[in-house]
Amino acid sequence: MEDGPCQRFDVSSKLEILRKYRSKWFPVIIDDDSPALGLDVPGESPRFARYYGGYTQTTDGKTITFVQAPSYLHNIGVDTWSITLDFPVLIIVCRPEQDLAMVVRRDDVGPGECPKFYARPLHTSGKPHRYAQAGELPISTFGPTSLPDQMDLHFALCGNKLSSLLYWKGPDGYQWEFTVWDWHTGSYLSPYPSRVMQLLTLPEHIQQNYMTQSFLHNEKTIVLGGFLLDQDGTQIGAFVDLLEMVDIESKKAARFHLPPFASGWTSNGLISVEHRAPVGSSPDYYFRPPFQISDDASIFTVTFVLTNEQTTEKAPITILVSVGKLLQYMEVPRNDVASRNIPWDEWGPSSSRAFPSNDFAIAGARAFRVHDIGTTRTLHIADFACSVQPFRLPDSDNNLPQYERVRDPHTLNLEAFHSSITTSLPYNLYICPWPYGPLVGATEDSLLIRGVCG
Repeated sequence: MEDGPCQRFDVSSKLEILRKYRSKWFPVIIDDDSPALGLDVPGESPRFARYYGGYTQTTDGKTITFVQAPSYLHNIGVDTWSITLDFPVLIIVCRPEQDLAMVVRRDDVGPGECPKFYARPLHTSGKPHRYAQAGELPISTFGPTSLPDQMDLHFALCGNKLSSLLYWKGPDGYQWEFTVWDWHTGSYLSPYPSRVMQLLTLPEHIQQNYMTQSFLHNEKTIVLGGFLLDQDGTQIGAFVDLLEMVDIESKKAARFHLPPFASGWTSNGLISVEHRAPVGSSPDYYFRPPFQISDDASIFTVTFVLTNEQTTEKAPITILVSVGKLLQYMEVPRNDVASRNIPWDEWGPSSSRAFPSNDFAIAGARAFRVHDIGTTRTLHIADFACSVQPFRLPDSDNNLPQYERVRDPHTLNLEAFHSSITTSLPYNLYICPWPYGPLVGATEDSLLIRGVCG
């Protein structure tokens, strides 16, 4: 844990907030009498945003209802409100600390027009965000001029930066475009696609498709995930790229290769890289958290599913990766393409933990997963901030909660990969009773559970 951008709290106030935060997390003892805050999110398919219980849209797509979960760490309470826009929303990403909703409008595209981003305040209806000098930003600078039938758009926010990853099917196959904007000024920051190709692509890698992206905590670095294809268009592996966003001409970039696929196994085309982005260093905040997770402790997840082309057998995998360890690799001078391509055996075993499932929720340095064994349901919390003193667990009749220091390497033998996968990133494991349903997300001090209100 490190200081956040907030300067409104003195040392004693911060210490009180931090103690309350730690006492609420561990030991996690939950039974039928434990208090739980029910956040009623209207709508059939609520989607969840950082620091929020969730949000949903009305049938016309113009009214958005937000339900904010309370946070000890960020000193905010529960709240519910709605905003109404003057156009239907296709996609939305929220940054509540900046009072920001970045939206793509559904009815934006006409013949020869490019879809656009619009910055709107999160708590006020109808008007542009006060710091957005440009009223709109295109999601593409050279890609499709209209929304293609097969298109995927991922965008992320951190401080004044807006990054956009557009992936679409054109007449010559799948194409992608990655751009970064200063959404305050409307300026285009870097010509990423061509420079990335030059910095990271080895000659034997005929094609690469980026599928997902996320900011890291230091605000200057972004991580992208994608697949490598051979000349026949067959997937031969996956990777994550770390790019220095401030000045890509500095050639501060690295490609971290994931375990190679076995012959006959391929992904469904989806890869997810998830990281809880920081607040950023912008001086203007709607609220200012007194703390945030440090780079060295935080993790991000790489998730995808491989399928056997003949038997259709599926092999899900999640790799939890240390942000701090990968940033250390970025500090090593790398002067050519070969040195910027780091094989799995060099970085993966010591910097990650791999699990044969896709049902993790992450926040900061913790990964959460609900386990069902027979009629017993437990919550497993993997805490990668191992320098923090473990929490003292009370005695109980059913031997829960439990604590274990996981330090030994673990090996997965999966047919979907060319060889076994051994990982050894240390973590502290807490196992707690869990009377609720599956997790749909997590924040630094909230667990989000989807349930049906009767």
